[in-house]
Amino acid sequence: MTQSASGPYPIRPIEEDDLDGFMNVDEHAFNTSPWSDDDRRVGIDRFEFDRTLAAFDDTTPVGVTMCYSFRLSVPGQEVLPAAGVVPVVVQRQEAQLFRIKMRHGLPPICFSGASGCGGCGS
Repeated sequence: MTQSASGPYPIRPIEEDDLDGFMNVDEHAFNTSPWSDDDRRVGIDRFEFDRTLAAFDDTTPVGVTMCYSFRLSVPGQEVLPAAGVVPVVVQRQEAQLFRIKMRHGLPPICFSGASGCGGCGS
């Protein structure tokens, strides 16, 4: 479990029970609609819970991050594993939450597994 000792918001990977709150933050940030039932079934099957982080205010996620795996075509007809990173925060404390997540959480979740991660910083 990843926890931040430098701030008031516990940070940890989410579990399936946290998915609705995680998605609410994402939907709010990107002004998207909730998943349909079909999208939810497919999404949960592909969701990489171990590659997520959420900052919690009590039990409510207030900032979320996820690395998602995909394959990337590069010159020379080679296809390599890659990862995308999406940090999202929706509260006034957004700068603090983003700094905490970048320092304490993103590199371990991004560099786990076979995918590399462009865009993870320290």
